[in-house]
Amino acid sequence: MASEGKFRLVNTFEGCTPSSYKKKGYGAIVLAGVVALSNHIGEEENMSPAGGDYQYYFDEIHVNQQILLNYLARLGANWDGYGAEPVHLQAIQNTTSLLHKLSDLQRMSIEIMPTHHGAILLKSQTFSGNLLKCEIGDKQMSYFIRRKGYETRYFSFVDWNEENCKSLVQAINDLV
Repeated sequence: MASEGKFRLVNTFEGCTPSSYKKKGYGAIVLAGVVALSNHIGEEENMSPAGGDYQYYFDEIHVNQQILLNYLARLGANWDGYGAEPVHLQAIQNTTSLLHKLSDLQRMSIEIMPTHHGAILLKSQTFSGNLLKCEIGDKQMSYFIRRKGYETRYFSFVDWNEENCKSLVQAINDLV
């Protein structure tokens, strides 16, 4: 399959069905995904295309991010056991739209998590300690950027539109 330049879709969240979210907790779902993905990448090391083309691995990251967003879309009310709202579909669509605007390297460092009130939280931290946290909702987003040697910048309840999305992409660019 790898010789054809394709990747195989892997369910990195095996055993984590919507009914088991409460039992295992969201942290267990993320951990299961990270462990499965790291094991899977280790297995696939010999399958990378000749010449050092790592697009295969970036494709895996894109697919796994979409799998995670699809699972988050299935979370029902009270998914955390503390009265959390289901993740709003528009928040997932907005997050997907943002992810498609990012480069492979930018997407690689992003963690995706649900929030208690139905939004999506993105977190990106670089090895140098730069940090971006962004909460994406249906119509608005809030984010902050902390870069070493610079003052932390906060953007609260910014309307979700193309111009503000471009500003966020640029902020993520500045971190990498």
